[in-house]
Amino acid sequence: MSIILEFLALLIFGFLVFLTHKNIMETEVFEKEDFVKSIESIDEKLKNSFNSFILKILIRVKILVLQLSNFLENTIQKINKNATKKDKIS
Repeated sequence: MSIILEFLALLIFGFLVFLTHKNIMETEVFEKEDFVKSIESIDEKLKNSFNSFILKILIRVKILVLQLSNFLENTIQKINKNATKKDKIS
C-alpha cells in the first residue's frame, strides 16, 4: 500500500513540476499553440478542483475540531460538577 502511495505522490509532484515550469512547454516538442492552450486549460481546471477539494477537507476538519472541543468542554463541566458535589458532601 505504501508503494502505491509513494508512486502517487511522485506522480503528483512530477505533474506539478511540469505545470509550474512554463519554459518546458516552449521547447520544440510543444510547438503547437493549441496543445499549450489545452494544457493551460487543464491546468486551470485542475487548480480549481484541487482548491475546492482542499477547501472541503479543511471545512470538515474544522467541524471535527469544533465537535471535539464541545465534547471536551462538556466533559470538563461534568467533572467539575461532580467535584463540587463531592466537596459539598464532605
